[in-house]
Amino acid sequence: MSGIIVVAGRKPVLEALRSGVKVEAVTFQKGIKGELLNEIRETAGRLKIPITELENKKFSDFTRGHEPTQGVAARVHAFRTLPLHEIIKLSGGKNKLLLALDSVQDPHNFGAIIRSAECAGVDGIITTKHSSAPLNMTVFKTSAGAAVHIPVCEVSNLTDAIKECKEAGFWSVGLALEEKPKVQKIDYTLPLLIIVGNEEKGLRRLVKQNCDFILTIPMMGNIESLNVSVATGVALFNALRERGVW
Repeated sequence: MSGIIVVAGRKPVLEALRSGVKVEAVTFQKGIKGELLNEIRETAGRLKIPITELENKKFSDFTRGHEPTQGVAARVHAFRTLPLHEIIKLSGGKNKLLLALDSVQDPHNFGAIIRSAECAGVDGIITTKHSSAPLNMTVFKTSAGAAVHIPVCEVSNLTDAIKECKEAGFWSVGLALEEKPKVQKIDYTLPLLIIVGNEEKGLRRLVKQNCDFILTIPMMGNIESLNVSVATGVALFNALRERGVW
């Protein structure tokens, strides 16, 4: 993805400034004050990024569609996705961990997943070019700025991408709701590719068939499943726990 997007909100703007991505300018709503706003102003000044202030009406026009803004917005060069072979190459250390999204369509879910993935130390995210949420402002803001810290690869065929990861030494673990889950022993010390499915349909048939393991989160209540972003967080941090990180 290329071009420039408007990033709004105090934490997302601050994360963009800290991340090293190119920020064209930072714009403040005149008269709005706050500790984080002061930090944004100081950081932008130190980086020699142009700072402007706009009256309420002009600021609202500038940030229309990006509410709530919390009094600050920035024009940021959108983040380029990386090809799959580079995502695989970037996976460092013995505990390699990649995440694949099979047609996750809600940008809020996508953003929340990126945030959890970055916190869990995921090396990269693979998503589909079609039938998936784009990496846009909503995703960025929901990720609380984590989107600038983790590389994303968009692929046309997720099944082929899974096969390429497996050829590179990754074991694929699909997250799915199973009526009668099999007891499977997963070696979490191996390089892992965790795959999560669409909000309603879950993993597609061919994607599921190419998983070495199927992981099911036990449900103890009356609701049959978790939100996809919550389930992804559970799976990722379970992997960290199994690896002895905590």
